Amino acid sequence: MGRFAVTEATTQRSTAQSIEDVLALSPLQQGLFSLAKLATDGLPVDDGVDVYTVQFVIDIVGAVDAGLLRRSAEAMLARHANLRASFWDVDLPHPVQIIPARANLPWREIDAAPSEFEQIAHTERTTNFDLARGPLLRFVLARSAADRHRLILTVHHLLLDGWSMAVFFDELVAIYRAGGVDPLPPPRPYRDYIGWLANQDTDKAVAAWRDYLAPLSAPTILADSERAQPGSVLPQTHEVALNPDDTARLTDWARRHGLTLNTVLQFAWAVLLSRLTDRTEVAFGAVVSGRPQQLTGVESMVGLFINTVPVVVSLPPRAEVIASCQALQRDSAAMRDLGYVSLSTVQRANTNAVFDTLLVFENAPIGAAAAGVTTPDGVRFIPVTVESLTHYPLTVVSYPPRDGRLTVLLEAVPEALGELPVVDLGRRLLQLLRQLVDPARPRIADLEVLLPAEQARRAEPGRAPAVAVPELFAAAAAAHGDHPALTGENRTLTYAELSSETARLARALAGRGIGPEDRVAIALPRSLDSVIAILAVLQAGAAYVPIDISLPEARIESILRQADPKLTLTPELLAELRSGAAEHCPTPTAIHPDCAAYVIFTSGSTGEPKGVVGTHRALASYFADHQQRMYAPAAARLGRALRIAHAWSLSFDASWQPLVGLLGGHSVHLFSAEEMRDAEAIIDGIRRHRLDMIDTSPSMFTQLFDAGLLDAHAAHRLSVLALGGEAIAPHTWTKLRSVSAAVAVHNCYGPTETTVEAVVADVADTDVPVIGEAVRGMTAHVLDSGLREVPDGVAGELYLAGAQVTRGYLGRAGATAARYVADPFAAGGRMYRTGDLVRRRGDGRLVYLGRADDQVKVRGYRVEIAEVETALAAATGVTTAAVLPVQGPTGTQLAGFVTGVGVDVARVRAEIGGRLPAYLVPARITVVESMPLTPNGKLDAEALVALAGPVVGGGEEPATETERILVEILAEVFGDTGGLADAFPGVETDLRDLGLDSIVALSMVRAARRRGLP
Repeated sequence: MGRFAVTEATTQRSTAQSIEDVLALSPLQQGLFSLAKLATDGLPVDDGVDVYTVQFVIDIVGAVDAGLLRRSAEAMLARHANLRASFWDVDLPHPVQIIPARANLPWREIDAAPSEFEQIAHTERTTNFDLARGPLLRFVLARSAADRHRLILTVHHLLLDGWSMAVFFDELVAIYRAGGVDPLPPPRPYRDYIGWLANQDTDKAVAAWRDYLAPLSAPTILADSERAQPGSVLPQTHEVALNPDDTARLTDWARRHGLTLNTVLQFAWAVLLSRLTDRTEVAFGAVVSGRPQQLTGVESMVGLFINTVPVVVSLPPRAEVIASCQALQRDSAAMRDLGYVSLSTVQRANTNAVFDTLLVFENAPIGAAAAGVTTPDGVRFIPVTVESLTHYPLTVVSYPPRDGRLTVLLEAVPEALGELPVVDLGRRLLQLLRQLVDPARPRIADLEVLLPAEQARRAEPGRAPAVAVPELFAAAAAAHGDHPALTGENRTLTYAELSSETARLARALAGRGIGPEDRVAIALPRSLDSVIAILAVLQAGAAYVPIDISLPEARIESILRQADPKLTLTPELLAELRSGAAEHCPTPTAIHPDCAAYVIFTSGSTGEPKGVVGTHRALASYFADHQQRMYAPAAARLGRALRIAHAWSLSFDASWQPLVGLLGGHSVHLFSAEEMRDAEAIIDGIRRHRLDMIDTSPSMFTQLFDAGLLDAHAAHRLSVLALGGEAIAPHTWTKLRSVSAAVAVHNCYGPTETTVEAVVADVADTDVPVIGEAVRGMTAHVLDSGLREVPDGVAGELYLAGAQVTRGYLGRAGATAARYVADPFAAGGRMYRTGDLVRRRGDGRLVYLGRADDQVKVRGYRVEIAEVETALAAATGVTTAAVLPVQGPTGTQLAGFVTGVGVDVARVRAEIGGRLPAYLVPARITVVESMPLTPNGKLDAEALVALAGPVVGGGEEPATETERILVEILAEVFGDTGGLADAFPGVETDLRDLGLDSIVALSMVRAARRRGLP
């Protein structure tokens, strides 16, 4: 059979037709064939959408001879054998194109109104070809009047490219004018091009491509991978254009520097990609004509010659624009003659040469028919549209200036670009093209991709009140002396009483030499006295250091060692201070707003907690926003001050969320430590004390919601609900939206370093989870690695600036310098680098995307993975340790993995439990033989989780009714995430191995109560 083995089935498919030729596929044909098969694999011809088609639409004015036009089209099939091809790959090592000696022309004539033309074209374009049954083209001649027709040619891209389409119509019109007889010289056959390809040194070309691609360190991906499904839907298009003056300036600038407009456009697109992906080396696809000059007459051949090749552009910020453009043009020219290698082969040479955008500069010669031509008998062919599609999520097509304007067409798969509006991409590209000619922007770093509206958002934050917390509390106490201020423990303190108690203790502290910039540790059980102590330390001018006395002794020792407090308030010392004659103690000195107010310790990556130093100014600014955003509107609705629930740990910065209510005349109810562990007890307290507001974590909210927190039939309902500490899941957001008409619901975001919360969203405003906008006195910057603002819709790291930014980490200058950086947008200012990835929407609201580092949130607490790994690695018998965040039954949990000989998991848990707070102890610890690694030597997290196997195997079966009920509860609470799908825990199983934490415990308590267990 010669070069190809054509199967019997293939031969039979030709029916009565004889096979004239069998050809290999060109590189692009191979790619398009595979993609077209994937797009419609397993679907009937009329199902799905094969977007790999080209459509040419021509209006015909005059008395066209439809029969002659059809015969002319048939002559084109006879003239160009490859237009008759079908494509076959069954039982073959590689697909081939089979060319029959003759083929029937798919031709249809219909009557239609002009208003129906577009729908007819759309139907043709969305009707798939059967690649195994050629020819892969069809004509529709629609007649609206005797002298008005529209000719629609739909052809699969496997047969023709844009250049060939122009040649095709030139020849079609020439044959029509000649009366249907082919008057043209015989064309060079497409098989000559396929033969030329076979004679090229592909290995040498691939080696050159490998060197060219070497600068790429990662793929250049713009689209949202979950939404980008090219081949399933037709793209949407948007056209933008430079005005004639800008086009003239750009053209003159390019000419003066020896640049083509194609190079200029490629460079501008590369800069835009660089800013959108935060990379200094980017790649995108470019279409090359693929017509080798060595083939005489190649310019008049018809077929698919074009190929897609990668364009790699390096964009160091300080590089000069002109020099970079010239380098791009030189590099592209050097690779031009190697453009015959298939893209898949090129990408195998460097796996980072993956991209999802294509740039096309249409410089194909426009034939006479395409430009419009009139035959001697007065029939005029007028081009309407050319539709040519690709499988890329985004294709950018530019044309040489027409009517003095440089036009750019953007074709995007709907929704593939996520929050990146195509219209904005076009505007950004034009903006860059205008800037290239600006002598004031000589370097790449000088080019701006932000649109004017985005640049205007760089406004200075509002002025924050320059006042200390004691002044605010004193004003509230003076205005609301008889009103209840603090309740709990069956006690009620009015503002006057709380002020008196606070002042007395503050004077006693001053008598012990406590003043501004001193630190006082508060090691008291959770109680009203704890709150009094906090206010008293602040009034004395010192900074308080909260100590959770339930923490392991080693953890407390670490905090005290680092804080080095001048005084530690214990129950005994508190009683002693109260027993003294405070009236003889000195009055506390004046407090500057920038004095330290507290040192709160959070998880640290070095294995020890680190202390964040907050200031009075920051707390005052936080209160001012809270008062305006939450308290004042709710108080106006209720006609009175709020009653606010306090259910946060006092050693957590979120404890100030309810405490600032004391600065505005509101009442704060302090739940006991026992009540905080019981969702039903909290709800009972809310209803019994008729509390109006609670702030809690999303994980805890789920427990409270299931226990009836927002029950519409309850005698008392909340007015304000604030959630913070961790991300809100979409299903939880939906729950919150359902009650937001009756309850003001806020999503509060903010690290300890920016004083409780710095970004807030009103849940009622959006259908999907967002963290919102910066609070009063703060600015939220979404920056790339070069500290440049990224455009709307692009992921970047969140930096927070303004009055709520804390001083830094106590005694850790290096860590402070790394996270608290100079604010490039405010002279002398600082901003905090959160490590959180966000995206700003078009409405200005921020969407949380996840962490940029190893920090996670567990039950609302910030966790540095490195701290937990350090503790695990130090445990007896452990050689190496790794910790991963995993999704448990109530949210994120920690899973620990250790290697070592004879490791006792129970002992390891006990040891780290003696050093770390409960939320840092992994919910599950698994011993593995070795840590699995990826091919590049990094920890293989997916394989590591798989090594863990089920959480429980079989165990001793429950022997009593109570044990049986408890097993049912475990299955209900943990579900498959606890490994209970195929096994039950033995009655001696340590529930911590299933992922037990305080939130899970609350669920178990509720489930037990529903089943009647005490």
